[in-house]
Amino acid sequence: MLKRASSALGCVMLLLGSISAGMAQTASTGQIVGTVRDQTGAVIPDVTVVVTETLTGARRETKTDASGGYAVPLLPPGVYTVEFSREGFRRLVRENVAVRITLTTTVDVTLEVAPLGAETVTVTEEAPLLQTDRPTTGRVIEERAIRQLPLATRNFQQLLALSPGTLASVVRNTDVGRGDAIIQVNGQRQTQNNLQINGVDANSIALHSTFNLPVPATEAIQEFIVQTSLYDASQGRNSGGVIAAVTKSGTNEFHGNVYEFLRNRVLNANDFFLNASGQKRPILTRNQFGFTLGGPVVRDKTFFFVSYQGTRERNGASLINSVTSVILPSALTDNRSAEALAAVGNTLLPAGVTPLRPSDIHPVALALLNARFPDGRLVIPSPPPGSAGPLTTLTQSGLSRFREDQFNANLDHRLTANNTLSGKFFFNNDTTDAAITSFVIRPANAVLGWGGPLERNNRVFSLRDTLVLTPTLLNEARFGYARIFLEAVPREPFTAAQFGIESPLRMLFPGLPQINVFGLFTLGPEGLFDAEVVQEHFTYGNTLTWTRGRHTLRAGFEGRHYPFLLRFRLWNRGFVQFLNFVDFLQGDMFISFIGSGDPEREPRIRDLAAFVQEDFKVTDRLTLNLGLRYELLGYMSEVRGRLVGFFPDQYRSGAPPNGFVLAGNATVSLPNVPLVEKTLIPQDENNWAPRFGMAWRLHDRLVLRGGYGIYFIRTSGQIGGGIQLFNYPFFVLPVGAGSRLLQSLGFPLPVARTLGLPFNRPFLQVPPPSAFPVVPTIPSPLRDQFGNPIPISGVYLDRGFRTPYTHQFGLNLQWEIARSLLLEIGYTGTRGIKLTQLFNLNQPVFDRAAGRFITPLPAFSNNGNIAAGLHLIQTTGQSYYHSLQLSATKRLSRGLSFLASYTLSKSIDTNSGPLAGDLAANPGDQQNHRLNRGPSDWDRTHRFVYSFVYDLPKFYDGDSGLGRRLLNDWQIAGVAVFQSGTPFTVFATGGGGGMNLTRANFAPGFRGSAELSGSVTARLTRFFNTAAFVPPLGATFDPNAPFGNTGRNILRGPDQRNVDFSIIKFIPITERTRVEFRTEFFNLTNTPSFANPDSNVLSSAFGRISSTSTGPRVIQFALKLNW
Repeated sequence: MLKRASSALGCVMLLLGSISAGMAQTASTGQIVGTVRDQTGAVIPDVTVVVTETLTGARRETKTDASGGYAVPLLPPGVYTVEFSREGFRRLVRENVAVRITLTTTVDVTLEVAPLGAETVTVTEEAPLLQTDRPTTGRVIEERAIRQLPLATRNFQQLLALSPGTLASVVRNTDVGRGDAIIQVNGQRQTQNNLQINGVDANSIALHSTFNLPVPATEAIQEFIVQTSLYDASQGRNSGGVIAAVTKSGTNEFHGNVYEFLRNRVLNANDFFLNASGQKRPILTRNQFGFTLGGPVVRDKTFFFVSYQGTRERNGASLINSVTSVILPSALTDNRSAEALAAVGNTLLPAGVTPLRPSDIHPVALALLNARFPDGRLVIPSPPPGSAGPLTTLTQSGLSRFREDQFNANLDHRLTANNTLSGKFFFNNDTTDAAITSFVIRPANAVLGWGGPLERNNRVFSLRDTLVLTPTLLNEARFGYARIFLEAVPREPFTAAQFGIESPLRMLFPGLPQINVFGLFTLGPEGLFDAEVVQEHFTYGNTLTWTRGRHTLRAGFEGRHYPFLLRFRLWNRGFVQFLNFVDFLQGDMFISFIGSGDPEREPRIRDLAAFVQEDFKVTDRLTLNLGLRYELLGYMSEVRGRLVGFFPDQYRSGAPPNGFVLAGNATVSLPNVPLVEKTLIPQDENNWAPRFGMAWRLHDRLVLRGGYGIYFIRTSGQIGGGIQLFNYPFFVLPVGAGSRLLQSLGFPLPVARTLGLPFNRPFLQVPPPSAFPVVPTIPSPLRDQFGNPIPISGVYLDRGFRTPYTHQFGLNLQWEIARSLLLEIGYTGTRGIKLTQLFNLNQPVFDRAAGRFITPLPAFSNNGNIAAGLHLIQTTGQSYYHSLQLSATKRLSRGLSFLASYTLSKSIDTNSGPLAGDLAANPGDQQNHRLNRGPSDWDRTHRFVYSFVYDLPKFYDGDSGLGRRLLNDWQIAGVAVFQSGTPFTVFATGGGGGMNLTRANFAPGFRGSAELSGSVTARLTRFFNTAAFVPPLGATFDPNAPFGNTGRNILRGPDQRNVDFSIIKFIPITERTRVEFRTEFFNLTNTPSFANPDSNVLSSAFGRISSTSTGPRVIQFALKLNW
């Protein structure tokens, strides 16, 4: 495999000799290019061009060629002076020339004849707005915007969604810690973005999630860019947005600041549902403080920059980790006697049903309902009195804590005039002690009391060497190392034994299992919140840039090595589910499960890539961009070969060989189990990605840009790694049958109660983790409560798995309507091919003649849920995205800068994936992907974002120093977001011949739309017409659509409207020193944005909205001293 890959990389490099001799910038640099002419318009060759960075004195020199053109590539971002000189012409100096990362700054000049001797003309340059050299779409977010725009959790990633083509929920201003920025770019999954810090890979390979990425303080970031589409061949790895951030460097002058940001609950508004529940405003106290300092070590040669930021937070307002809504019987009070609880249950029974007696209350339920935490709170709280209806939503707040310490240490050293070495290091340690955990899956309707600390550490180191070999030949070598460490420890205030619950793993995991009353509340810890994850990334690469005449050629390679460790104790405490509160009272379980197996994997991934990119200036008005990239995105191996596959074409009952296979480097031998490639399946090596672009200047202020490219996608470590933790024979997750499940299968209730697992012994017997792997016989050697083999489950790689990729295409028009105002209108489309999705290999088949479902492989699970069924990971998914994108960019002039972005888009796919990782099960038929085609889970038809920073005019011109200090130097800034809601599916957690995620059926006779009119607040208990849907079970079963006859994502949730605003006062102390005081308002108008409703047709809360998607108004103050 490596030999073939090396040959492919060699082919790319050989193209160097076949292209005559492109944009010479990288993820952390930019360039200056231009043409020099005389007053008649003729080009001038042999003009000396000297580029000097204003703050460091770094100097580069070149000459114009025969066509009068010049290029100075691989420039660090900053402000430069460009000097043009040639005998017989006046010397020309252009000042304040801005260079931005990944962008080209064009400086075309005209030299005047100087017959009487040398003269100098100095001109102040404005950064160009038109991009006349390439089709790439995206925005550089400059230091002014990073520093001055209001950021709810001061996470720079929240600014990524300012650009057209990006989709994101309104930032939750009450998030614990640094918050999370989940962003989709041009129809791509949120896991398909690529984050680079100082030019090196800083992604989370394990799940491609965003919550554990490194987040340097905004004061430490110089600028960053999000390239949204049509980036050139130098960029790869993913097909979504390329996010490149550069931290600050030192200069010849000492500069820095000290700061503190402060918020508390005194001036905040209350959460909508907390207020409705009569709860007071929760605690929200955050202190964020730090400093930056940069300057020279040796003037004009060596520079340093350091920063520190600390955060201390107590948060009871987080919508993810602190605020929860549980649904309780309205009649439930603090009187928890058996008599009182029987009376509560009777209020929930239909008319004519035999009422509950005190003796019907199960002892475990009675103990749980009477249990109290050490502070005296009831474990299962009582709803507020006076509620109407049988059920009441109670919204509560628990206290989460966050502590972070981070620092940057950067050093830039000029080895020679032509050789610069830059090293940058980012360090972060933080701990989130959450009242409600959300490590992988936040428990539904979580009861407070089972949180726990999540420790997260980040390290990012980059080393970059830039060497000017000749004025037209440059080389950049880079090395990077990143590390992410996570440890999750569940808080367990009770043991299972305290309530009389027995578990086969109680000696190792004595804690209470997770207990769910469907649609109402959940007790116990998150089933996956007991883990350690260590991810390491090694990145190395080299880029060679050669400029010759109208051609700029870049070629390079990049390698990435990902060793990491996964250790998850999966559902070892178990899970118990009841369908309703009355069943909970009586101990009539629906299902249970408990996990046991080898908890650890040590995966390894290696990637290799090479590219060649030419940018050819055909004429002064037309530039073509031609590129080719090859990517070997390696499949995963494991240090000890603990990877298992299942090949359905080799399936047979009995002992191995029976379809199960092991990785070829397996250190544990299982009798007669065949060994295959150490990656289980052959590597896909046919990953050639051509790129084409053009920029055509139709007029001096009008540019037409367009292009096309193929972009391959680095799948996450979940595939072949994390998901292997769930796979037989290294793991089992047996589902036990409770009385209600048996009753649904036709058993009379008395018989079902006899045969079903009781509440006090809810789990099937499983071996301890040390007993795995077991010999993978078919059927399984493990037995259920009836003595039958436990159904085998797992998620296995399909042998046809290939590298996913995306086609990108677009055309846009840029019009510089004024020197400081750019309008842009364009079309951007993407087409996703071979995207990852799940295929339910053992999905029940409905036999119309027999009128029942048949399980194709009886020895295997027919459960449709990802962790408990038999699934293949396939690359058969597809996506389609079309958009109209408009923007207006106002460069800073007269104190005002702004960006207005509007996107009209439609995103359609067959599977949208989860928020982290690559795999999610669609409700419905998981074998017929055409039936799953629908709007993407994140699709928003309309999105408008406006961000601005405005230096207010001087209000006072008098002689009073006090008056000038008080009335002048004010600034305002803000971000406004208005966008459509996201779609959702009406589904059922049962039906389809087993525990399958099915879609609901339309009610017989229903026609028209299920949407309701009126304000969202008037529809909180019935957001849509719930009568339009029925369960796909029993009398409402549709044999023509056995997994539900409704479509995917057919309804749309509430829209979002939000305005964040800040007022800043600058107080000058000296010419270089000033104090900055700022007040920031998040959700200025206190407009609630509501979450999507409960759309499970079997849920007691079906159609009900019980939470908001954004926080209430929050006010924050800050004080800075800048010098």
